Amino acid sequence: MNNSKISYKTVAILVAIVAILAIIGTVAYNLLKSAELSILVAPSTATVKINGKAYTNGQHKFFPKDNVEVEISSPGYQAQTTTIDLLANQVTLLRAALEDEDGGYGSYLHDGDTYGLLQLIAPTIGDSELADFIVKTDKKIGILSILPVNENTGEFFKDQHGFIVSTDPNSAVLQIMASSNDCGVIPCLDIYQSDNDIGKARDYLKKQGYNLDDYEYELGDNYLFEPNYRRVK
Repeated sequence: MNNSKISYKTVAILVAIVAILAIIGTVAYNLLKSAELSILVAPSTATVKINGKAYTNGQHKFFPKDNVEVEISSPGYQAQTTTIDLLANQVTLLRAALEDEDGGYGSYLHDGDTYGLLQLIAPTIGDSELADFIVKTDKKIGILSILPVNENTGEFFKDQHGFIVSTDPNSAVLQIMASSNDCGVIPCLDIYQSDNDIGKARDYLKKQGYNLDDYEYELGDNYLFEPNYRRVK
């Protein structure tokens, strides 16, 4: 019986020792992983592969190591490879924006979140082509602020999130509004022109510093009752 009790005590002690050693080992292991990597890449669907393991945007810890190969990829975008140094007790920044299959950044314009991430990353990577893309895109988006919103256009216009040239929809010869349709980051335009002369809208926007050809738009000449817009661009 005594031998049995001793055996149980011995087992309990051994289990406790193993548990303590495991905790110590885990702590030591984590302490050795003293290199921190901050990942911020676009698009948000991108996968960052390091040492065969996939990572996403966020903070990650590694064992210190120089010349670590990194591959960044996402469906519909061109993959990138680079090398980084993971330094002990330091944070390494990994910033990248993948080009789409057309070699540009047009795919980032499908939704605001994707474009917002691109805007956030752009200043950190020193890419003049990307910086120019951001400037031009922001300029196009800026069309949403060039005219006052007419709040007295009646029920027909209440869901249109846009701007008009005339304050009287019954007598206006030209009205330009941002379409309520989901056109992505750059707004589509609904143009109501009584004589169907698109040139007037083009000239008006040009005076405001905008190019009509930068937008998709619909043109209609009977805007109160039968829009029947045709997609022009």
